[in-house]
Amino acid sequence: MKFLANLISFLAHPIFLLSGMIFLFMAKDYIMLEEEIAQVFGNIVLICTTIIPLIAIVVLKKMGIISSLRIPLAKERKLPYIITFSAYFFLSMLFNDTRVIPQEITHIFKASSLSIAVLLLLLKYTKSSAHAAAWGGVVGALLMLMWQYDYPVYTLFTWSILFTGLVMWSRLYLSAHTQKQVYEGLGIGFFSQVVVFLIF
Repeated sequence: MKFLANLISFLAHPIFLLSGMIFLFMAKDYIMLEEEIAQVFGNIVLICTTIIPLIAIVVLKKMGIISSLRIPLAKERKLPYIITFSAYFFLSMLFNDTRVIPQEITHIFKASSLSIAVLLLLLKYTKSSAHAAAWGGVVGALLMLMWQYDYPVYTLFTWSILFTGLVMWSRLYLSAHTQKQVYEGLGIGFFSQVVVFLIF
């Protein structure tokens, strides 16, 4: 069971999530973009949400600023969160200004930035689960895409709920977080998406 929990935890890592979600949308033609724009969009998302944070974490590990690539200690998460927030916020502003990317997709990046900012602000008090926040954000984003924009993502929405449950179980099984921290993360991710979609 520990192997399964570690596998789920690795596959569900927030660093892979947003780029994977966007590429899935593109593969399913949910995002209607010209081919060249779609390719540039996908590459920018991959670089900013996966490659840059991943390189940053490796460098921080080499410098001894973090003790493990898993970043188990709350005090070690501050700098990685700041770097990740900066990358997400940059994307949200970039896509908002270009007006080439549909606004609902830009909302996802804005909400993800908000979620990371809240996790960062709460570090002083608690180590809320970033895994749960990321997947709570997926559930919230898919819900709002269905509700406000009529995206046909019903199957994805159902599977995202089920997988989010597995992710939460894996974090608890590995003793990476307490139940309170997992539910905190879930709420932060979910409501960040809902609030941003409702406001914008």
